[in-house]
Amino acid sequence: ENAVSNQASFNDISNILNEMINSPQFGLNEIKNEIRFIENAVSNQSCNNISNILNQIINSPQFGLNEIKNEIRAIENEVFNEQHGLQEIKNEIRLLVNEIPGQSNCVTTGAVIRDVRSTNLVFKVLNSTPNEQKVTMIVWNYDTCPSICYNTVEFTTLSNCANDTDILLSGQIPGPGSQMTNLKDYEITVCGIVPGVYVFAATYASNTSFSNIYRSGDFLPVIYNRTCP
Repeated sequence: ENAVSNQASFNDISNILNEMINSPQFGLNEIKNEIRFIENAVSNQSCNNISNILNQIINSPQFGLNEIKNEIRAIENEVFNEQHGLQEIKNEIRLLVNEIPGQSNCVTTGAVIRDVRSTNLVFKVLNSTPNEQKVTMIVWNYDTCPSICYNTVEFTTLSNCANDTDILLSGQIPGPGSQMTNLKDYEITVCGIVPGVYVFAATYASNTSFSNIYRSGDFLPVIYNRTCP
């Protein structure tokens, strides 16, 4: 009896499960259909939304593709504008750089008071660049006002060579006559200075060591340059 009863119960459960799985309203096939419908809906909705968003962005009159192109075109026009474009900016920068102290290729000792024991000025230029360099040295006489050109020397210094000159500051000037000089206040300016060109200036007498010494690092940039007449 028990076996019969158990067999009947098992059959009932099996029938119920079969009915549930195969039910056209909520069975396995219907569940699969629902899932497939949801997947398709989600997929279609996402694609449509993304497509719509992209179309709106691309075609937007405020920040779309055409507006981006217009902005780029406007930037290009500004960059190549002759009045305030890139080339003009470069020119302005070049002018500003030329006005910055330290960018001049002319340097100066500034005001110098000659050591009274000294009679001569020695000036040397050294060229360590791979090219020939032209350097102009001027001694300005500040014993008068305005100052006047006392002496000027132009050097053409070959690569890895040095040149020097000796100028009388106090004493009898060599040559005919008995012209004397006694320069007390002076300035030395040097033009043609580029990286790799170094200069030295000092005063001396036959029985004294150098004084009024100026090495390359002691010279300062010339702000307002002038030439010897």
